[in-house]
Amino acid sequence: LAIPGSGTRVHVVARGDTLGAIARGAGLSLAEVLRANPQIRNPNVIYPGDAISLPAPGPERASPGADVARTAPVGET
Repeated sequence: LAIPGSGTRVHVVARGDTLGAIARGAGLSLAEVLRANPQIRNPNVIYPGDAISLPAPGPERASPGADVARTAPVGET
């Protein structure tokens, strides 16, 4: 889910989710996710159905490798 105009998305926790996995899947650090969710007192305790705010990745994370030119090995096009 996305919150229009804010760059923030919402992840609804499913059974088996962890904050670390949610953060990695969103391209964020656990610290970034925790800053965006002050209601989370213990990052080891989340429940299915909880709504987790996921801020937009910063410019340095927006598109990993975007500034890196790829050079193809000889014979590859």
